[in-house]
Amino acid sequence: IAETANSALSLDACLKMTGEKLLKSTRILDGIARFGGDEFALLLTQLEPEKAMLRVQKIRHILNGMKLEWQGEKLHFGASIGVETVTADSNYADVYHAADTDLYADKQRRKQGVIQRV
Repeated sequence: IAETANSALSLDACLKMTGEKLLKSTRILDGIARFGGDEFALLLTQLEPEKAMLRVQKIRHILNGMKLEWQGEKLHFGASIGVETVTADSNYADVYHAADTDLYADKQRRKQGVIQRV
């Protein structure tokens, strides 16, 4: 988002739209939090890994299709997503590191024009 937004106000509008899209794309039992800057964290609960990945793909598609008209200019923005499965034996540091690594790999794929499919 930060690379696309041309002012703090347009960034705020992009973040608000992202939050609204995430709320509409998740279930009441899922968790959503703004993690910092232009990053959000999602916790998709009670899903088998395959179904969770399908949901992530749907969310990615929705977020990457967002457009915002700001002061006569059309802003296109999207999302890179990092994913990690959490189990009863998982610890926060390992899960965070794995999801963060996956996030940056997804950013690189997007920069290279590679679309990830499940």
